[in-house]
Amino acid sequence: MDFIVKNFIELKKYPGRVKLGIFLFFLFCLTSTVQAFSYHDLSWRPEKVGQYEARLKNAKADLAGQEKISYLTYDYKPGSGYENSVIENYYLSQYILAPLIVEKNLRNKYILGDFPWFNYEEILTELSLKIVKNYGEGLLLLTYR
Repeated sequence: MDFIVKNFIELKKYPGRVKLGIFLFFLFCLTSTVQAFSYHDLSWRPEKVGQYEARLKNAKADLAGQEKISYLTYDYKPGSGYENSVIENYYLSQYILAPLIVEKNLRNKYILGDFPWFNYEEILTELSLKIVKNYGEGLLLLTYR
């Protein structure tokens, strides 16, 4: 605590513009932090984790030999909305499929498509993807054509 008090006293030596700049920097950092925690629902319900784990069970078994996989959902489609459930499902996929690395890009050989509420045919055609395996409920294992 003495360190903070001493540095605060030394701050009085600097011109007003420097103080204003430091204050604005901390204000922007604080705003960014508040937005990050308020945007995502961090209170996952245990029953959702169990349901999602059951949904990914077969995909996890099929991907056992892979090191990395890409993740694709409807938020990649230009102009579509971004909902909290999209990022929540992505985080759950990372958690459940660990130690497999799930990346939110399309650079890997295999892509896990997660389209529970979305007609995926158009986006698969647009991105030249084909279905390797359909697990049901909009969960697909994809690769490039």
